[in-house]
Formats: sequence, structure tokens, C-alpha cells
Amino acid sequence: MARVSVIIPTNRLNPWLYDAVMSVLQQLSQDDELVLVLDGIDFDDVPEWTKDPRVRITRTITSRGVGVALRHGVSTSTGEFVARLDSDDLALPGRFEAQVDYLRRNPDTVALATETIKFTDHGGRVGQFPFKPGEDVRHSLLLQNVIVQSSVMFRRENYEQVGGYPEFRQMEDYVLWLRLGTTGKVAILNGEYTSYRLHDSQLSKKTDPVDEYVDAALEARNALAAHLEVSGLKQKFYNALWRTAHYLHSRHGERWGRIKTLMESAVRSNKPQ
Repeated sequence: MARVSVIIPTNRLNPWLYDAVMSVLQQLSQDDELVLVLDGIDFDDVPEWTKDPRVRITRTITSRGVGVALRHGVSTSTGEFVARLDSDDLALPGRFEAQVDYLRRNPDTVALATETIKFTDHGGRVGQFPFKPGEDVRHSLLLQNVIVQSSVMFRRENYEQVGGYPEFRQMEDYVLWLRLGTTGKVAILNGEYTSYRLHDSQLSKKTDPVDEYVDAALEARNALAAHLEVSGLKQKFYNALWRTAHYLHSRHGERWGRIKTLMESAVRSNKPQ
């Protein structure tokens, strides 16, 4: 059994993947493992780093979406803690030790993200996600997804308790955080420990506002609101705001105007306004 399992799923092979892998291996201990999920693909030339005893390769025959790939990756891993990194992002030095240390010291926290830098595919920094650090950001999750999936680490026992990643092509992460929130605190660690690459082919830019994952997210939002004793009427308002913002984002990209501003303002306080 490993201490930490870092899961990286990918359905493409490019230099970004190798950079992501190396950013993990440079800081993993011998008690940790990196699980690379080749989602419907395989290597043409097997990289040298696959010989590292900390690296485990697993494959899906066909690509059925990120939710399925992640479920498969986690199911083949053994770590007490499960960490995530997307194949186009980077784990910055000290990240995994900082997260394990925090989770050891805070047994009531079930998932821990980090502050995350945004950078271009040419390497230039262009800012940071606006989600502020906090010991419990579950109220913010009732408004929108404030957890950058590439930065997260969670406890395996709680993951299994809520049924793991749903088999969705979108929002599999948000639904999981909401469900985990009914079992304990969800936090954001103070410190820039993850870099998120901005590029034109990102899946998150192509979401469909009407699909099963939207209904699942709304159900999970309501369940977490009830767990946190937020009034049903108030949560209906938050849900309407979220669904409208999501629809406008899917149709107009970053031009969502006043709704986006209202949501981000509320999220920065780490509680609904």
C-alpha cells in the first residue's frame, strides 16, 4: 500500500504529458506511486521514466471520458491519499508533502486543494485562480466549483464512501467534491503548489449546459446545502444563479458579465452572500 497515489489520465501523447510526469516524480518519495491512465491510447516509443518503480501504467481499451478514466485509475491505485494532476499541468515543488502534512494534522478534512497559478503553453504566468485559501470552503462550493482538480488530494476512505468519481465526461470533479463535502471539510491550502496550463483544446471550455452531469451537480449541491443547514430557498437562488452562469459561459465564453462578477465576489468570502 502506497502513501500517496498521484493519478494522471491522458488521451494524448505530447511533451506536456512528460513535463507533468517529471514534475511529480521529482518530489515523490519511495512510498508513493504515480498511476498513469492511458485512456484509449498507447505509447509509440516507451519513455525511459516508465521504468521508475514508482510509476504504474494502466490502460482503458477505448476512451469513454475522464470520469471513467479516473475511476479506473483510482481503482488500480493503493495510496492512503489520492492526488490528481492533469496531463497538461504541473505539480510545483513541495506540493505533496505539504498536502499530506495538512491532512495528517486535520483529520476532519477530506479533500485539500492548493492555490493554483495560470500559465500559457509557452510558459508565461498570466495570473492565479481567484479562489482564496480556507480551512473549509464547502459554502463556496454551493455557489460554484472552487477546487482546481489538478491541485487536489483526498482521502481514499472518504472517496470510496461516496462512490468515487461519477462516470461523466464533464463535472465529474465538481460532483465528487460536493459529495465529499457531506463527509467532512474541503479546504484550499495557502501556497501556490500547482500550475494550470491555458490552451485552446481544454475540455472545460466545451461543456454542454444540458446533460446528466448538470442534474447530478444540482442534486449534489442540494444534498450538501442540507448537510450544512443552508435554507432550501436560499440554495434555489444559488442554483438558479449557477445554472444561468453556466449556460452563458457555454454560449459566450468569458463574457458572462454581471453574473460571473457576483458569483466570484461571493466565492472570495468563502461563504454564500
